[in-house]
Amino acid sequence: MSFASLRIGSSAWRAARASAALGAYVRGDTAPDTALGALAPLGVPPRGWLSVLGSIDTTVVLILPRPGDPRGLALPRGVHAGGAVGWQEVDGSRWLLPSDPDLWREHDVAGHLLEPHDLAEAHRSLRGCVVEAAHIADVTHPAEWAQSSGSRDDGESLVDSWVLGPPALPAEPRQVAALGLRILLAADALGAIVDAATIDAAARTAVEAAYSTRRRPR
Repeated sequence: MSFASLRIGSSAWRAARASAALGAYVRGDTAPDTALGALAPLGVPPRGWLSVLGSIDTTVVLILPRPGDPRGLALPRGVHAGGAVGWQEVDGSRWLLPSDPDLWREHDVAGHLLEPHDLAEAHRSLRGCVVEAAHIADVTHPAEWAQSSGSRDDGESLVDSWVLGPPALPAEPRQVAALGLRILLAADALGAIVDAATIDAAARTAVEAAYSTRRRPR
């Protein structure tokens, strides 16, 4: 994903910020009024954020787009978005997709069970990809790898806007999300050194896992 597709106010950023606020509410980390205050600047869903809070019980899931990946087609066929946040309901799942400038679209998917990625497994997979890519780059293209790593400072404020909120992600998901986002921001440079498809997919999965919440029913 490019810097533009991750920028503050982008569809992916808005979906992630909504997922963070809704997840904090589901876990009991954030009071309803605080969650509503964090959600209000993100735009207005069709039935309002208060109705969304009333619909969510145990599961919140973030999806980032993957070209050609069937996981992104968990939404109805022909639906395209830069990001989506969904939650489990009795008969299926419901999804909110950011649309310009400050609105959201809503889709119900009957019979679709949401299964968030396991955070620890997603983190292990991403770290393994990073180590492998760094080894290949150091051996074959050390100058290019150093140059791509040198652009990290430009994206730090963007990463902070994703993970620090409000509300901020919990400590462990924040670490995983930050690593995944930095990899996504460096994807173009990495693609000049190694086949970036695997590490890009691992980074997206890690970010999705960090912003997703699953809790036992009350």
